[in-house]
Amino acid sequence: MKINKNAWHYKLQRFWRFSPVNNLCSYFWSTVLGVLLFPIVPFLFVTSLFFILLPFIWFFFSDIEWLGVAITVGFFEIMALLFSWVDYRREKNIHDKLSVTREYIKAKKQKICPLIEYVEE
Repeated sequence: MKINKNAWHYKLQRFWRFSPVNNLCSYFWSTVLGVLLFPIVPFLFVTSLFFILLPFIWFFFSDIEWLGVAITVGFFEIMALLFSWVDYRREKNIHDKLSVTREYIKAKKQKICPLIEYVEE
């Protein structure tokens, strides 16, 4: 099976691993694990940043109503940006995702694990 080096799942693999895997089964499950764990990293970063900055936010917004409004507006802005980014990425690369999934299902039914060839396109 040939996998494009510009595909989002290849870039995700390179983010999580130093050396690429050579078979489809390991590649598929590493990608699934990466997709499940990747959103946790920014969430933990934002959460820790919020709790570090909370005393400073409290000092500048000592009135409870303003603090609640600032947190609510900030939360909805971050969520809107996140959803629009995810939607854009999904639209752009849906074919790549389906082809890897389709090939994995076919290989699983045949009880084989094909080798992967990485290509520049």
